[in-house]
Amino acid sequence: MIKKYFIIFSVLIMAASCDLLGKKGMSPLQYNEFVSKLETALKPEINKAEARIAEFNGNEQYDSIRLTGLRMKKMIQADIDTIQNTPAPKGKEAEAFKLGSIRYFQYIRDAYAIYEEYGAAATQEKRDEALNKLREKMSHKEEESSSIHAVQLAFAQKSGFKVR
Repeated sequence: MIKKYFIIFSVLIMAASCDLLGKKGMSPLQYNEFVSKLETALKPEINKAEARIAEFNGNEQYDSIRLTGLRMKKMIQADIDTIQNTPAPKGKEAEAFKLGSIRYFQYIRDAYAIYEEYGAAATQEKRDEALNKLREKMSHKEEESSSIHAVQLAFAQKSGFKVR
């Protein structure tokens, strides 16, 4: 329960610092940094979740895998909601960057939904099916990463800033 409030509080602070709650919109650079901060904040959570899932799997703690997948899925969905509810700035490629960012976050969320399914599976056969789905999903990781990077570069180029 405290984690839920912490996440909401963190999103509100980030929103306030980006002036999402204020009167003016974000510049293209600010919008890029806003999305990048969401992704950067997610990386350590992904690393922790992956380590936990590996440990839980080794100990056959499938319900813990399910709960970790569920927690990550909800966390990532909150980021998706934040992006969806934040207007893209005016300018070329801004809406494409927004949609590409949403798609990228959805890709990550969907992987954790498969972990949730894996952990909830009642039989080894169902776990194997979920594992195959996860392998298929992860086989597109490079493609998804390249896609968002290309959209971000186009947005930056059309908006007159460089991606760090």
